[in-house]
Amino acid sequence: MVPCFDGHRKGKPKEPAPSHKGVLPKSSRDLNILLMVSSDIDKMMGRHEGQKELFSYEVDLDRRVRADHPLRAIRAAVDFSFVRQEVADCYGYNGNESIDPEVILKLMFVLFFDNVKSERELMRMLPERLDYLWFLGFGLDDEIPDHSVLGSIRDDR
Repeated sequence: MVPCFDGHRKGKPKEPAPSHKGVLPKSSRDLNILLMVSSDIDKMMGRHEGQKELFSYEVDLDRRVRADHPLRAIRAAVDFSFVRQEVADCYGYNGNESIDPEVILKLMFVLFFDNVKSERELMRMLPERLDYLWFLGFGLDDEIPDHSVLGSIRDDR
């Protein structure tokens, strides 16, 4: 085979560059994010509804997190939904739908609870930690928010 100018050999199809982002589309329908309809402000505040995966390859995160895991006790004792009411006045009437405030609060909780050194490090290790995914209500195939989301939320609100 003869090398081409782009570094590939003739006859061999050019492979797309690998993507380090999530494999799911970014539409709210595919990410299972619902909108509240009680007011215009609630329309901008995303809501993540955890759901078992259709094709989870027999991986049930609920079964993978041990019964005595500390995050189980925290999830049972603390209702993180209070944050929605607390931050409702911070959301506008138009623009892009946000990450669920409950998820953001849980991410910040995990950051301090496990003494993770940075938001960037937390987001890097999140897809590997089944207990974190379970605590947040994410599935194995859900797209993980970018680390910049936590920083901007912390600074703005």
